[in-house]
Amino acid sequence: MSRTRGRRRPANGPAAGAEPSGRPAPRGRRPWLRRLHQLAVGVADWAYVLPHWAACWLPRRPVETIAPRGTPCGAPVVVLPGVLENWRFQLPLARGLATRGHEVHLLPQLGANLATFPDAAAIVAAELRRRALDDVVVVAHSKGGLVAKELLLDPETTGRLRGVVAVGTPFSGSTWARVLPARTMLGAFSPRGLDLGRLLADVSVNDRIVSLSPAWDEVIPEGSHLAGAHNVTLNRSGHFLPLVHPDVHEIVHAHVDSFERITPMRIIAIAIVDADGVLGDGRAQPFEFAEDWARYKRVTLGHPMIMGRATHDAIGRWLPGRTTIVVTRRPDAVQLPTDGRATGYAVSSVEDALALARSLDDVVYVAGGGTIYRALWDALTELDLTEVHARADVPADKAVRLPEVRPDEWREVRREPRGEFDFVGYERVPRASST
Repeated sequence: MSRTRGRRRPANGPAAGAEPSGRPAPRGRRPWLRRLHQLAVGVADWAYVLPHWAACWLPRRPVETIAPRGTPCGAPVVVLPGVLENWRFQLPLARGLATRGHEVHLLPQLGANLATFPDAAAIVAAELRRRALDDVVVVAHSKGGLVAKELLLDPETTGRLRGVVAVGTPFSGSTWARVLPARTMLGAFSPRGLDLGRLLADVSVNDRIVSLSPAWDEVIPEGSHLAGAHNVTLNRSGHFLPLVHPDVHEIVHAHVDSFERITPMRIIAIAIVDADGVLGDGRAQPFEFAEDWARYKRVTLGHPMIMGRATHDAIGRWLPGRTTIVVTRRPDAVQLPTDGRATGYAVSSVEDALALARSLDDVVYVAGGGTIYRALWDALTELDLTEVHARADVPADKAVRLPEVRPDEWREVRREPRGEFDFVGYERVPRASST
């Protein structure tokens, strides 16, 4: 089973209305005709955008999600606006993508998108967590593309994104911004801007970006070419008008679908512990609840489980509907299942167990005991714990404990009280980037 993180697969031929090679659209031979054409494009673009922009600020109840029309297909989409553009400004593009089967998420929380690139990215990241959005493609206009690149560079959010499709984004800045103070909302787009320079210098995520550049963009005369990205020149001109054209919507849709699905590896420890984190005495589990066993079966069904020999022997059977990988010093002494209801393996190390589990599924459960939890602790991405309020009747010198769940390593994301115990979920706090 292959796993990728936001790589693009080749599109099936060039999208209509685009120059897939990334070369600028052909220009007229006579400079004065070309300049006249560019002036006409600018007049038409601003004749559209000014009344549209004004209408977007009329009072209206915010909309966060637009459901796909017809049969849902493709990746969910998060739409990010440009500077001075609110969520309503992006409705033509959002509705065009919803018509093509995408669930589209809008960000009223950004307001007019006046925050710095990092601050705007922090707002988007908080919304991704709040709405539990994963495996999404960001479709961005203008400044939104720079905010999206911030998200790709953030270790905490990059795994939630397949990739970015940016329309008319000034990745290299705009010459118009050179004359403005660097700290103003538009001066930030100067090629000399610190945040812009930092984003431009870091090319590590550029291969996860599709940059759609209008044939002529009066706001970004330099164009939207980004080194290392997949650059496409549209046959439409203007900074704003391409957002309303159905053929551009189709091109965006094609590139959204060109990103392969992200299937990040999830390695989840599942355990029942007392109020002090005690698992038991190494031979038996001190607590047993029917609801806990029912949930244990429900969440692990269909996934591989890694456990030690003692835990496997304590269960007393091969669990049906799952692949159990037993870690033992003597794999040849383990009698594997033969009835077809369960699948089992025996291996001699946790490294072999994890490698085998990775080859079988993208979700792996680590089921104990204490030695196995400790050996795989650094590889875990999540904890699925049943936390009992009482303390186990286990002598202190024989108590086997789960490694400490430290707040700087784990954050609680779910708690379901059940009287004598709680079902609690934790996610690993993203480790600081080495760069």
